[in-house]
Amino acid sequence: MAFADASAYAQWLRSLGLTPVRAGMSLDIAITSPVHGFIWPCDWLEFDASGPLPAVRAAGSTLVGVSAPEGNHSFESSIQFGSTESFMEQFKHVRTEGGVEVYRDRSTGKQVYVGRTMAEEREAASSTADETRDPYREAMSLVEHDLRGGPRGALTGYFQRRRFKRALALLDECAADSPGSADVHFWTGKIHERLGDPRASLEAYDRALVAAPGTAYILKEASVAAFSLESYDTAFKLTETAARLEPEDADLRSNLAVSHLLRGSVDDALIEIRASSALAPDDQVTKLVSRFIEKVAGGAAPCPRNEGELQRALRDL
Repeated sequence: MAFADASAYAQWLRSLGLTPVRAGMSLDIAITSPVHGFIWPCDWLEFDASGPLPAVRAAGSTLVGVSAPEGNHSFESSIQFGSTESFMEQFKHVRTEGGVEVYRDRSTGKQVYVGRTMAEEREAASSTADETRDPYREAMSLVEHDLRGGPRGALTGYFQRRRFKRALALLDECAADSPGSADVHFWTGKIHERLGDPRASLEAYDRALVAAPGTAYILKEASVAAFSLESYDTAFKLTETAARLEPEDADLRSNLAVSHLLRGSVDDALIEIRASSALAPDDQVTKLVSRFIEKVAGGAAPCPRNEGELQRALRDL
């Protein structure tokens, strides 16, 4: 299932009363990728891709057997590439059911389903595009420069906060019309962050993660919000998931090093900060964090237990 289809399914389940994500963590449902594992951190299931077939089991379970039909069920064997012409030679279109195209395999006579539900989702999104475009653009015109280029941290200026609150009201209007828009929820989270409300920020990122499963930059921002709430375990799991999706992102690897450090996993912190340094050798923040973690590993500094202790230690270097 493509991430877009997973998003549509998760949003449908949410409409039935389930909560897919809360505080960045899988709550009522979990979705996995056969390559990356859970697309939202999950502490009630375990993912295992060590065998020939990726599998999920309850956390703490000792079950190791996997029951499956005979044949090759490896991830690689499930992917097939070919031209449109070769596809049409092999398959005959039979009918359309909602957003699903039904074909018949000419060689076996079996039916093949293509498309799932996303066609209907795209139609719904396009029907509201004209309604949401203006308030969305107006909102972004008010805050985009500050959000993309400005520093993190809560705003202090009266007029700046007033402008951000106006943008937030516009994005709330967009969200009411297009609840499946990941961009709307993502920027809502960023605005709440700058307004000094990390809890509301994390709630907005929850909605963005349902709309765009498997998106590393949303997981990254959600981890920052969890970190601000001193939910260090949640921040670690979010950062770990994001880094698994984007292992070449130096910032993510550095953030993961800090998360390991606050959990007391100094050896893992060393591995991650060295990986981050290799990816971005000239980054000054990474250099500073690396020096401190090396000191902790060498016994020259105590391991910090929270963000405050970490910030003080970095200032004293």
